[in-house]
Amino acid sequence: MNKGSTRVKNKIFLAIICALLVGIVGTTYSRYTSSATAVASANMAKWNIELNGENISSESKNFNVTAVKKTGVSNNNVVDGKIAPGQTLVASVEVDPTGSEVAVDYLINVGQIQTQGFDTDSEISLSKVVCTVDGVTSEAVKTGDGYIFYEDLTNVLAGNKALVEAYVEWTDSDNAADTANGNAALSIVVPMQVTVRQHLASDGIATYSDSSKTLMVMSSEIQENGTLVLNEDITYDDYEEYPTSSGNVVSFEDNAVFDLSGNTVTAPNGALHYTGNNLTIENGSFNGLISSASGRYGIHLWNDEGSSVSTGVVVQNVSTTGINLYNTEVTLKNVTVTMPDDAKFYTVYGNVYSTITIESGTYTAGNNTTALFGYAGTDSTEVGNATADGKNPVDGFKIYGGTFNTNGKPFCLTSSGHIPPVIYGGTFDCDVTAYVAEGHNITKVDDTTWVVE
Repeated sequence: MNKGSTRVKNKIFLAIICALLVGIVGTTYSRYTSSATAVASANMAKWNIELNGENISSESKNFNVTAVKKTGVSNNNVVDGKIAPGQTLVASVEVDPTGSEVAVDYLINVGQIQTQGFDTDSEISLSKVVCTVDGVTSEAVKTGDGYIFYEDLTNVLAGNKALVEAYVEWTDSDNAADTANGNAALSIVVPMQVTVRQHLASDGIATYSDSSKTLMVMSSEIQENGTLVLNEDITYDDYEEYPTSSGNVVSFEDNAVFDLSGNTVTAPNGALHYTGNNLTIENGSFNGLISSASGRYGIHLWNDEGSSVSTGVVVQNVSTTGINLYNTEVTLKNVTVTMPDDAKFYTVYGNVYSTITIESGTYTAGNNTTALFGYAGTDSTEVGNATADGKNPVDGFKIYGGTFNTNGKPFCLTSSGHIPPVIYGGTFDCDVTAYVAEGHNITKVDDTTWVVE
């Protein structure tokens, strides 16, 4: 529909309205275990949580609340409790930790917005989740499963309640679909679950706001199975403090998660080395500053501890200027690697004793890229065999999917000591027949596209 059609635009705003119902599920659990016996119970910290005035310390309860307009957020031309194009409504619940003697996390999970019967061209979505404690409002940190907000012990002991608010917005797209949906007066349901849990140090909800607290220090505070979540960008651009040959180690305990939460880590090429077994790095970007050798790797997955290999590492939903590995086993999922034109070398390079598995993503060479991929084996052994110096065997480089753009550069290094990948799937801008796994087919779509399936 043309934006200039005043008659139709009036219809959009007059053809109101859809009731918005929000289902709230409140749950809570204490992390005390059976070791907290009756003998010790006199010294145990108290646990008491109320949601919308009802105690949920030991059970789950369902709540129905009405989403409303909020002063300064939505327009005043739509009746309360209704939503129309251009309108934002806020659904809120109040959590009261008064009586508890531990810091708490609020885990907020907003489910699939149910718009059955709506034209799919109408854009109704969750825009953000915010939490207010003692008059201070902060956006909850986005995680893979939802949102998380931390209330510290000082606020809990002061009895400061947390107001959790979900903002739902109907974007004004000026189209006939909005008018049709308004005429139908259909309902929208937004399920929201709030879980309250005792905060542990291992949860690692980190805020990078103190410049004296480096990423290396923050990672050391994350215990096994913990998560480090960033809420703002990190930049290390001091070459004297973070030289490219230093290898400052960002080391995680087993099964940890490094969630960038949409933020970017910037550091000189080679200045930071990430290590940890079953480490997951996700949801953000890495930018490698150019080194004297013209490298710009954003992520160095390097285990410098002798023959030890970091196993089970996953990098997912990440964009970066390059990945370099040593003594690391990594799987790449939905990773975007784009080589800047001023950077040499490779989108992904595996040094000896590394294992690379690419499941998906986009990998693009730049003007000065040496080759799209490089993978160094050893001079004296084959892939999968034990090495002469007793280190772990090399398990190989495998590609199962993704999009690969060489831009006229070599696909991979094949010189002495380098091993090409084995390809099981993916889309390529060059002929990679020589590397296709046995039993898999490669199809030439046109002069610039080959598909392995």
